[in-house]
Amino acid sequence: MKKLLIIIPHLSSGGAERSAAKLSELLYDEFDIHIVTFFDEQIFKPSFSYKGKFTSIGQRPARSFFDKIKNIATRVAFLRKYKREQT
Repeated sequence: MKKLLIIIPHLSSGGAERSAAKLSELLYDEFDIHIVTFFDEQIFKPSFSYKGKFTSIGQRPARSFFDKIKNIATRVAFLRKYKREQT
């Protein structure tokens, strides 16, 4: 079965988040769905139903420029490791 990775900041609220959740439900039968969110589930609780494996990096929103750089580096490292583990 082919794998599909959906990367989105959170599944809390909004049009893109709703579309990502709906996409996971529609393609669940054809693909092995993996959803990765950046932000901590305690801050942005998923408010849309989804199907597939859900993983959160657990970051907090950046407060400064250096926090943004750190978050980007953490995301890249996490996604590389995640891809390596799932292959």
